[in-house]
Amino acid sequence: MFGANFWRWIRTSDSFYSINMVKRDYYVIVVIVSLFTFFTSQHCSAQGIIKTEEVDIIKPYQPLLADAEKIEFKAQPARVDSNIEVLDYDVKSHLIEVPFIPAEIRAVSLPKEEVILSQDNMVKAGFGTQLTPLIDLYLHNGASEKFSYGLNFHHLSSNGSKVDFQDFSHTGGTAFGTAYVGTTALSGSIGYDHRKNFHYAESFLDTSEFNKKLLKHTYNYVPVEVGFRNTKILKGDWDYNINLKYHNFSNVPNSSSSLQDKENYLNFNFIVHKQIEKIHSANLEFILQNLNYRQLSFYDTTQSVFSLIPYYQLSLERLSLTAGMNLSFFNNSASFFPKLGAEYKLLGDYLIPYFGWEGGWRAATLQEITTVNPYLNNFQNSFSKISDIFLGVKGSYGNNFSYNIKGGFGTYTNMPFYLPDASNPAYYNVIYYANANIFKLHGEIGYKQSERINVVLSGETESYSLDFDDEPWGIPKSKLQLTFNYNIQNKIFAQADFFANSGAYTIMPGDSASTHLNGRADVNLSLTYNYKKNIAFWIALNNITGSKNSLWYNYPTYGFQAMAGVKLMF
Repeated sequence: MFGANFWRWIRTSDSFYSINMVKRDYYVIVVIVSLFTFFTSQHCSAQGIIKTEEVDIIKPYQPLLADAEKIEFKAQPARVDSNIEVLDYDVKSHLIEVPFIPAEIRAVSLPKEEVILSQDNMVKAGFGTQLTPLIDLYLHNGASEKFSYGLNFHHLSSNGSKVDFQDFSHTGGTAFGTAYVGTTALSGSIGYDHRKNFHYAESFLDTSEFNKKLLKHTYNYVPVEVGFRNTKILKGDWDYNINLKYHNFSNVPNSSSSLQDKENYLNFNFIVHKQIEKIHSANLEFILQNLNYRQLSFYDTTQSVFSLIPYYQLSLERLSLTAGMNLSFFNNSASFFPKLGAEYKLLGDYLIPYFGWEGGWRAATLQEITTVNPYLNNFQNSFSKISDIFLGVKGSYGNNFSYNIKGGFGTYTNMPFYLPDASNPAYYNVIYYANANIFKLHGEIGYKQSERINVVLSGETESYSLDFDDEPWGIPKSKLQLTFNYNIQNKIFAQADFFANSGAYTIMPGDSASTHLNGRADVNLSLTYNYKKNIAFWIALNNITGSKNSLWYNYPTYGFQAMAGVKLMF
């Protein structure tokens, strides 16, 4: 039905005959193809649903070079254009000066070094003749950028077995520390020192008449120190150092003939330093000393010294100069002291002459005096006015030899000396001389060979000019000391010490003429064997010559002594 109508429309249509024959054929073909497509597509839509499969992806696809196919291209070079003109250039050479900049140094890969733990702690213990126990302890926290602190302790005592009442005991320790904050360091320490001895003078050989407790003498010393300083140069090349020292010292006798003494000493020191163009420096030092002495209810005195010390320093390659003054106030009066110094390298380090002249007030404290002579009676401390001028020459040859020779002249007021008490020869009194002039000669020479051998020989002699032409009571005029250290492959350490001094002068109670005591020599030898890295054994032989000459009249010294023990490092 559809086909008959279609053909009828074609034959009867008026417009059909007006179309170009070529176009008519074209349209007929298009219509026939469209109808065929319509009927075939309807048949294909009846196909069922296509079945799907699950695929597991194991890894991303990675093409391999071995699976690729090689394609060869035969490239042909381009033809040379002969019409191009080649240009020639003539550039003149020109030297340009540029600064030399070295290449940056970079760290290369190095094997990591094994950390070796440092041995900052030590314990030393031993025992010897005269029932002598010894213990030394040193503790430290080790290297630290923020804190450094530690503790040391010492104890040594002896039972005098041959001379009655020759016992002694010395116990002391110090706790110390430093804190680093920014560009400053705050340090401090506190200690305690306890010394006990007996007045064992030969006048007490018949001990049945004396109670040992009455002859005992005890000294207690408590030092405290605080410091504050900058660790880096401040802006403008300034730096400073503040230091405060204080100690409390007490003398506790058990005899009714001696009274208890107490001393409080304060020393405040403040230094400001200004560097100018590397070779100049200006300095200002401020010192305050306060000395208080009490003897129960009999004495309670306080003395103070205030010092202001400006000085200038020049440091050149061969020349060093110091020039300034010390202005001090004591007992409402002012005193001027020079502060001069010069040093010149005449022949490099081989020959260096030097000169100095300094002075000031120095406290003759009870603590220092009892260290020189522990067999004291009652006394009162004081300040001494000192002025020293000296001239010398020093130098060194290589890393082995060094020497120093110095001569000088000093003037002292209130200089302490020691004489036996007329009422009790076992006790000494401190005698202050208002004026004392001293000529001094000092010399030393040293030899050092790497870390194996170290030898130092030093000696000094003094000539005194005192009131009433007196002698320096209780003080030897000449001293000699030799120290020899020998290191055998860091395994065995040996040290030998030789001490000698001329006999001191004294006056026997009731005599007008002075007595010159015999000179004294002493030889000590010690050996340390490092058995392992952290353990060592040691032995010490003291007074090998068995010298018994008295340093103080009426007080004979120990004879030969020996001690041995062990030392632990950790």
